[in-house]
Amino acid sequence: MFEFFHLYLLNSKKKLDYLLILFILREKFLSTESVIVRKLKGRRRRKERHAEAMGYLFAWLFNLFLLIFLIAILGYQIICLVDLESDYINLFDSTSRMNRVIMLEFIAQAVFSFVHLPAPHWFMFFVSLPCLFFNVRL
Repeated sequence: MFEFFHLYLLNSKKKLDYLLILFILREKFLSTESVIVRKLKGRRRRKERHAEAMGYLFAWLFNLFLLIFLIAILGYQIICLVDLESDYINLFDSTSRMNRVIMLEFIAQAVFSFVHLPAPHWFMFFVSLPCLFFNVRL
C-alpha cells in the first residue's frame, strides 16, 4: 500500500514505468518464491519416500531373519528325528529336545504373520494365517 502512495506525485509516463517495474519485480519475486516452495515440497516428498522405503527395507530384513530362524528350528527338529530314527537317542530325549523349541517356533510364526499388518502386505498375512490358526488350535 505504501509503495503506491507516492505515485500521485509522479507524472503519468513515470507512473506507468514505475508500475511496470513494480509489477515485474513482484512477478519475479513470486515466481522465485514459488520455485523455492516447489523445491522444498519436492525435498519433503523425497524424504517421505525415502522413509517409506527404509520402513519396507527394515520390515523385509526382519522377515528374512525371522524366516532364517524358523528354518534353523525346523532343521534342528529334523536332526532330532534323524537321530531318533537311527537310534542315537531314545524317544524321551528326542521329544524333550523338540518340545524346547516348539513354543519358539509358534511364537516366531505368529510374529511373522502379524508383522505383515503394519506394512500393507495383506496377501502374505492371509497366506500365513492358516498356519497361525493351526498353531493356536494346538
